[in-house]
Amino acid sequence: MKKLSDDIKRALNALAFQNAGEFLPMQGKLETLGIGQSPSTSRRPTTGKSNTLSIKRSKPQKKIALLFDGNLVTATLEYAIDACKRQQKPAQIDLLIHSNPSDDQISAIEQRIKNAGISLKRIYLNQDVFVKSVSYLRQQSSLLSIVAPTDDALIHKIVDEFLPDSGERLYLPVVLVGAGIVADIRRQSAA
Repeated sequence: MKKLSDDIKRALNALAFQNAGEFLPMQGKLETLGIGQSPSTSRRPTTGKSNTLSIKRSKPQKKIALLFDGNLVTATLEYAIDACKRQQKPAQIDLLIHSNPSDDQISAIEQRIKNAGISLKRIYLNQDVFVKSVSYLRQQSSLLSIVAPTDDALIHKIVDEFLPDSGERLYLPVVLVGAGIVADIRRQSAA
């Protein structure tokens, strides 16, 4: 009877945390359900004094992927920086570099991002760009969105070819920004 009671409590807790569970990593979900806990990370209260250290988990830093092929529109970079600043704790920009832009172009972009107070990580997608970009998207659980210029061929290939063919879904927004699009949005918001 005790085991049945514990199972029912665990099931009710799972239902209560269902909404929050959509944003938890797999390990967090398992811990909430009480599955696969190690004795040192158990949430159950202990009696008496304990010599074990408590583990404080930190949330991974949120990220925005910015695709860069050397032809980045200023409005695209401004959007990515603004999106990072809108977070409670500023997000990091992962600069996904493809199509071999010059070092001067990369340095100029990095300098503008650093001047805005945003942390940056360079990621080169030199060989087999499509496969590396899809692998990156699959591995990043803290990714908020993908930002790219409207004419970026890689993002169009990801959206048009990979997603329909594989049956997978991309559970984050893809933001395509061009100079004319941002100008139209700013004019509408000012009116």
